[in-house]
Amino acid sequence: MSLLELVHSPDSQIFVAGLIAYYLLLYALHRFMSHVFRDFYRARLERFGKHKTLGLLVFIIGMLLTLVSAPFCTRALLASSASLDGYSTSPLTMDSKICIGTRYVLWTAELPFLGDTHFYLVHHVLSLASVSLAVIKNADLRTVYLIGAGLITELLSSSRAFIRGSGLHHSHPKLFARITTSNAAAILLVRTLPSIYLMQELFRSALTTDLGLALFSTMAFYASFVTYIAYKLLAGQGYVSFQPASPAHFVLKIGKETSRVSVYSLLLGAAMASTKLLSASLYEWASTETLSQQELSHLASIGLGAVISGLFGAKFMNQSLSVPTSSSMEEQKPTTPLPSMSRRFFPGFRGISIQGAILFSTGWLSLFPALGFKVNHGLLFCAAGVSLPAGEAIGRIGCYFAGCCGSTQKDKYPGIQLLAAALNMVIFGSNILFLSNYGMSRIGEAGSSAVLANGAVRFVLNPLRSDSAKMSSSPASVFAVAQMFLSSSVLALEKAEGGMDPCACILATVEVAASNIFLCRAAAFAWEIAATQFQKCQLSRFARVDYFVYAFSVAILLLSTNSNTGDEVARAGSSFLQKERLLVMSSPALLGSVAAAAGLPIMLLN
Repeated sequence: MSLLELVHSPDSQIFVAGLIAYYLLLYALHRFMSHVFRDFYRARLERFGKHKTLGLLVFIIGMLLTLVSAPFCTRALLASSASLDGYSTSPLTMDSKICIGTRYVLWTAELPFLGDTHFYLVHHVLSLASVSLAVIKNADLRTVYLIGAGLITELLSSSRAFIRGSGLHHSHPKLFARITTSNAAAILLVRTLPSIYLMQELFRSALTTDLGLALFSTMAFYASFVTYIAYKLLAGQGYVSFQPASPAHFVLKIGKETSRVSVYSLLLGAAMASTKLLSASLYEWASTETLSQQELSHLASIGLGAVISGLFGAKFMNQSLSVPTSSSMEEQKPTTPLPSMSRRFFPGFRGISIQGAILFSTGWLSLFPALGFKVNHGLLFCAAGVSLPAGEAIGRIGCYFAGCCGSTQKDKYPGIQLLAAALNMVIFGSNILFLSNYGMSRIGEAGSSAVLANGAVRFVLNPLRSDSAKMSSSPASVFAVAQMFLSSSVLALEKAEGGMDPCACILATVEVAASNIFLCRAAAFAWEIAATQFQKCQLSRFARVDYFVYAFSVAILLLSTNSNTGDEVARAGSSFLQKERLLVMSSPALLGSVAAAAGLPIMLLN
């Protein structure tokens, strides 16, 4: 379409008419405030000037237009059908045009008045660009409709901005606090939760095309960002605060009661829940038959048992095999006393806890067939093996915030827990790609390879950790060697069952183990070099949320404009699309056990 055709198109004319109507409404509101609220408005004009005072009126018009657009966005969302590849399956309806057009007019018209504020400038420009890109690419617009419907919370956020901008929050602090708290709650209920639900529906298209992956990633980022906004609002009112001192924790204040929630417990819960959900999903993907409700219930019970046994295994290892650390080591004593339950359950933060959890969970998975659970024992073991590195990656991030599992040479290897997390995520991703290329029939080989590589990471990094530095053979290192030996044996058997010669199986397994150890050592060496260079560059000045938003926006732009067919993503995800839907994602028993897996560490460690 040429520029002349674009100018003369009906949509452009409606857009220009909308801008004119907006500014006429702004002028009418300005005259109305000058006559009806003369003293109040004149005081703001004298104090802030005309331009900034008109910027306050922008929030009032924003509330009015939100009241108009949100119902249309909701209707468009409910009427839209699911897309299997990320592309729209139906033309724009009148509801869609009103929903999108209203936001176009609002964001464009507000720029002259709010553009001098960095946050609003970035928000409006990125919003206009992302919606335009979605429309041009004929993308699934359910993400746009959901965000537009969720913007009903702007009734509270715009009220808060108007009160704060006009200085009324000093004379009406209780009203301002109530609006702020209500705004945070509304964001979590109306924007975060529906976004998480839509992510589940977008997951299939994320495995089909690049555009589907871009939409899924955008919705995940949106859910995270609005949750962060809600946290900042609650933190501003003193309901929650983050204390980075080791062990890092959140302080929650409800009335006169104050409680602490460690970041370690949150991430440990996330690690266990993720491992459980991934294992169940891979189990269903690899299963040749449709799972019955009984099998789903048994999976839920087995998973919850693995979580409980893992927690007690962590406790046992923590108490019996932990070694004292010297004052020169990176780990520090907690700056605040731990709650009584945490002291009883984990007397201190030690890296051996994760190994204990793995050992006891493996023991439970070996024993559950004797209890009458009707599931495929071998298949579940393989699925759990593939999922293990992903869970440990999240757990190692928890170790970083807890101050455990650090390095004695913190200048050379700062944040070595994050290196372990990154390596484990690479292991998980590479095995998922292996399954996508060779099929779910190779899940046994993938599971044993994942456990072997996980042991190699621990074997290489354990000597660098402060809880192993003064021991010639620490319990964690012994555990890693045993894990590598057992998983290598299983991997060799899997290769032999695939028709490979026994000698070739052994040589191939030794090659896999050696390559994993070599790559982990190379990663540790690269981490040391990178840490030295980063400390010289002082990259901490770039650790800002807006820089992350810029980087993410560029990545999504490149991903969504890379191709129209998404062959790369389609090839990787085709193996996981053989089933119409995953029953594990809709089983109340299994989802309930996943929620329990996430909640148990939080209850026990705080």
